[in-house]
Amino acid sequence: MVVLVLYEIRISAGTIFRRAGLDAQDAAHDLLNRISGARVISQVNFENWDVDHVVVSRDGVLVIETKWTGKSNIENVRDFPDLAKALDQARESARKIRLLLSDADFRQPIDVEPAVLLMGIALPEVPGGVTRIDDVLILIGHQSWQWATLFQTRRLDSWMVHAIAGGLEERKRLMAASANAAAEQ
Repeated sequence: MVVLVLYEIRISAGTIFRRAGLDAQDAAHDLLNRISGARVISQVNFENWDVDHVVVSRDGVLVIETKWTGKSNIENVRDFPDLAKALDQARESARKIRLLLSDADFRQPIDVEPAVLLMGIALPEVPGGVTRIDDVLILIGHQSWQWATLFQTRRLDSWMVHAIAGGLEERKRLMAASANAAAEQ
């Protein structure tokens, strides 16, 4: 009885859904790390903004917003709760990463593509595990074994992948150090 009451309190407070969302981000990070030759940088922070994942591979840069749902009656990807908001978040995250990379002199254009990675218990299957809505890729989490093979066009050399990923990781470290210093004051 106590467990049921606690569960109901967590549902009404929304904490169980936030926890599931964080678990989905961790699972997404693990899925993305399976992409051959890719570097994954998670939780890239900007002022008042958080980019869930940046995947840097020889294919380019994929900026991913992760979304989770516990709904079991989704028959079409377009029925995913708050999909329009997720698409906008993915576009804004990609814009921020694109601007950050444009400040560096890589001497060649870097493709930065927005994506939404949908996670959940009963998502519909889509051919190849990926679809596109306007300019945003939609990746289905439980079909990662299919869409992970998309990253094979080799537009960037391995030095570029290392330089971009290293720069993003360094920015992440600097932002964390700055936040820690501000918290200590």
